[in-house]
Amino acid sequence: MRLVHGTPHSNKEGIGPWSRDDEIEDHLASVVEPVLVCAHTHRPLIHRSEQGLVVNVGSVGLPFNRDRRAQYAVLHHGGEGCEVELRQVPYDLDRILEIYETSGFLEEGGVTARLLRMELEHACPMLVPFLYWAEEVGRPPEEDQIEVFLELYTPGQPLRDFFERLAALG
Repeated sequence: MRLVHGTPHSNKEGIGPWSRDDEIEDHLASVVEPVLVCAHTHRPLIHRSEQGLVVNVGSVGLPFNRDRRAQYAVLHHGGEGCEVELRQVPYDLDRILEIYETSGFLEEGGVTARLLRMELEHACPMLVPFLYWAEEVGRPPEEDQIEVFLELYTPGQPLRDFFERLAALG
């Protein structure tokens, strides 16, 4: 089994539900192990082929698949190969959001803390799209820009659609 954060090639690259089969097969071909376990995208995935198995374990803390529960994978290795069980566990999200307020993190953490809180609420990416947006449109990545950003970005929309609309602005 090979464990990587993103892909065998990069910690900044990810394998997710949008990944093409040929891309996934290239990642499998780049390792000698028959099982490749990854993360980075915050979205669970199981991909089986003759070449092997790819499992994206999802995210316990910040899932990005619109399911606000903590998510992880359990792999069972037996005589018939590797079986994968994707699990989702509810937790007290309201309490976590309250801690953001009462701990001072939200107040002291600025735009990053506010966007991370929004990621928890929506179970989708907010921080990285915001930073790309700010750079592309030449706006400061500050809290007072979040509302302007949300005029272009809808939480939960496919990131590909957002990046296409963002590129069309330039």
